[in-house]
Amino acid sequence: MAAPPGTALTGVTAHGGNLLLTTGDGVLRLDPATGEVRWVLSLPGSRDSALRTSAGTTVLCAAAVVTSTGNTGVTPVAGPFPNLARLLTNPAGELWVFATTGPPGYSGRHTVTRVAARPAEQREHTIDFVGKIDNMALLPDNRLYLVGGSRAGVLGIREAMAFPEQDWKQAAPLSEISALLPWDAHTVLSAGRASGGTAVEVYSTDLRTHEHTFLVTVRGQRAVGLAPRTDGTVSLIVDAWLPRSALPGPLLFSVAIPDRAE
Repeated sequence: MAAPPGTALTGVTAHGGNLLLTTGDGVLRLDPATGEVRWVLSLPGSRDSALRTSAGTTVLCAAAVVTSTGNTGVTPVAGPFPNLARLLTNPAGELWVFATTGPPGYSGRHTVTRVAARPAEQREHTIDFVGKIDNMALLPDNRLYLVGGSRAGVLGIREAMAFPEQDWKQAAPLSEISALLPWDAHTVLSAGRASGGTAVEVYSTDLRTHEHTFLVTVRGQRAVGLAPRTDGTVSLIVDAWLPRSALPGPLLFSVAIPDRAE
């Protein structure tokens, strides 16, 4: 994968046939077919995955969600958010932010916020869940797939949002789930570090039965992200130790997803 030397990626999403790669200095566009990498947005402080919408390139930057149109510069549209935050979107193109400051029992809180045209119009929802939430994906019909440690489950976005113990299910069997990708109405892909810390594995989860299917394992230390490709496969980017390198670097893999019986 032809990323600039020393580039640390914080997120990846798909846009057309390309991938958008977020770094601490902004957003890159990668053509997986040729390996060509170009800057889309130069913005120090960028983090998590960038999204392309009709308004432009949207990304978390420092404590705010910002949109760059390329013509009018960078415009804050939501915030402020804590360090642990993630930008989410659904098939309708709506933008949400998952944010957490830790379990409520330790004076923390979990929230999801609907992003509007400007910060004054954003709408925040609090999630009543006693544990930590490590990751979250936005499913069709405004449902959330939550992962916290070995626990996971589906929660609808509504005014009163609670995730009680009787609704907990087992998450994919990974020591850390750092990437989630909704694949269809009933399937979520999870990628993360396997037990032992020297490999990254990918699982698919059937949300109807909560059964996990192992898909692939690759050598690496961390799953940066999963993104759909136009040929029906999935791009997986991992951080891995490269030969004669002092630091881990990003590697790009293509993962075939088996058809699931309806």
